[in-house]
This record gives sequence, structure tokens and C-alpha cells, in this order.
Amino acid sequence: MQTIVRKLTWLDESTLLAINVLIAKVVHLAIRVLSSDKLKGRADSFVVGTDVEYPVDLRFLAEVLRMLIRPTAKLNDKHGIGKW
Repeated sequence: MQTIVRKLTWLDESTLLAINVLIAKVVHLAIRVLSSDKLKGRADSFVVGTDVEYPVDLRFLAEVLRMLIRPTAKLNDKHGIGKW
């Protein structure tokens, strides 16, 4: 993650804007939006009271890493990468 954060800081605002515009164009092509069409969106949200303990993000990250270890090891074996 630190590598991604470091690399993203190299991009200036105009480059990020260009990337966003390109992504929007690709999505519009994928859903076949014509330039004359107006896009409409709706959102709904609500608040639910829960007992959230800090640091929830770190627990989720640990769970994701735990779930990725086996598939990563299998891919390493499949492609002959060896120990990591």
C-alpha cells in the first residue's frame, strides 16, 4: 500500500483529472451512454448504530492478507516463482 501511495503522489492534479476523464469515457462506452443523454443518479443512505472498535481498518486489512496468503502461494508454485 505504501508503494501505491508513494507512486500516486508523483501524479499532478491535471494527470489525475485526465485519468478520471478517461475512466468516465470508458464506462460511458461500456454502458452505451450517448453524448446527448443526461446521466441521472440516485443514492440513499441511513445510519446504523454499532459498536465499532478502533482500529477496524487494521483488522480488515489483516483478514484480507490472511485470505490472500494461500492463493498467492498457489500461484507462486504454479508459475515456479518459489519461496516468497
